Amino acid sequence: MRRFSSYGPVSKESHYYVPRTELLRTARSSLLGDNPAEGGHYITVWASRQTGKSWLLRELAWELAKEPDWLVAKIELEILKSGDSVIEAARYIIASLNTIAGLAIPLPRTMVEFEACFCTG
Repeated sequence: MRRFSSYGPVSKESHYYVPRTELLRTARSSLLGDNPAEGGHYITVWASRQTGKSWLLRELAWELAKEPDWLVAKIELEILKSGDSVIEAARYIIASLNTIAGLAIPLPRTMVEFEACFCTG
């Protein structure tokens, strides 16, 4: 039997929920772009508390993880609040990607090198 919940992640099996299929489709379409070979656009997700921001990102991650050309990584950035520099944050992000995905991207020394980590071609 399903129940109401207004705290924590929604379980499709346990909780009543409203499917947000159009919102998911729009977000996915923005990320992938009209022609995925050309790339899409980043999205920002902001709203009041308890409105489904984390749910949306989790659903998108699950969907995109099924795509053969996508690597989905969740990196906690809260730790960066105590950091001293932007390049320190950039190095943390690349080190996290290396760990999560088993990559060997050299840690950047400059922001130009950081940007180059994400550029192809």
